[in-house]
Formats: sequence, C-alpha cells, structure tokens
Amino acid sequence: LISVSFGHMCLLNPYQRNGTVPDMELKTPGSSYCIRLTGPCGGIPADRQPVGTVYRGEASTAVMEKNLDHFNATSGAGNFTLSLWDESGKKVTDLGSVKDDNSASGTIYQIPYKIPSSTTDGRYIIQAEYNTNNPSAPATFYQCSDVRIQ
Repeated sequence: LISVSFGHMCLLNPYQRNGTVPDMELKTPGSSYCIRLTGPCGGIPADRQPVGTVYRGEASTAVMEKNLDHFNATSGAGNFTLSLWDESGKKVTDLGSVKDDNSASGTIYQIPYKIPSSTTDGRYIIQAEYNTNNPSAPATFYQCSDVRIQ
C-alpha cells in the first residue's frame, strides 16, 4: 500500500538497496522508492554485492532525503538515525543521529559517522531510520545499504 499521506526517506549515501533512485523520484514527494515501513531494512533483501567500501576509523557521511515531511511541532521533533548491523541482522552499534525539523519535503539530512576501529573486515548493513514522532504518521521509515568494511 502506497499513499502520499505517508512520509518517506531515501538513503543516498551510501546508496540504499535496489540501486539508485531516479532523479525524478527524488523530486516527487511521496515517491514509492522512498517508503519502507517494515524494520529492519524496510523488508528489502540484501543486494548481491556491496555498494561500496567504508573504512574503519575514517570520517564518512550518510546522506538522506526526507522525501515527504512528517514534522509535527506539537509532538516534538523526530530524528534520522544511523546504525551498523552485521550480515546476520544483529545490531553492532549506533553511528549517529540528527533531529528532524520543519524543513520541506526534499530536504537533505546528513549524519557524520565513523566505523569503530574494533569492527572486523567483512560485509555489513548500514540502516537509516526516519523516526517521525508524529502520531498521525507511521512511527518509522527504514532504508539500508549493504557495504564492505575494511
């Protein structure tokens, strides 16, 4: 079920599962490319190959688009969070968070992060969540990216 009354979030760096999001979809509030309501990873299976490599201890930045706004001043700001998961689906660590605000649909949010130096080499999942804190909207939207960590 897809509805324009739902908020959406696309993960642009590292790219979300199922490949790149067409430019026209990023310009379309409520795009079906950006709605994933089931955790973890919006129910989207892992990509066969990682989208890229993230290096332990190096500064990286996750980039998300709030494809459809769900900010609610009455209930307080929600947030965008980033976490690292192993291939089996076990959460490894939180990587960072940024508060939502009353910016319009299409706003870009960035979360700087570093993979802990104790993380071993291998395939991992970076999961982004848009926690709306809005009682009139779904509680959380999910996107994941499959990466290799070195």
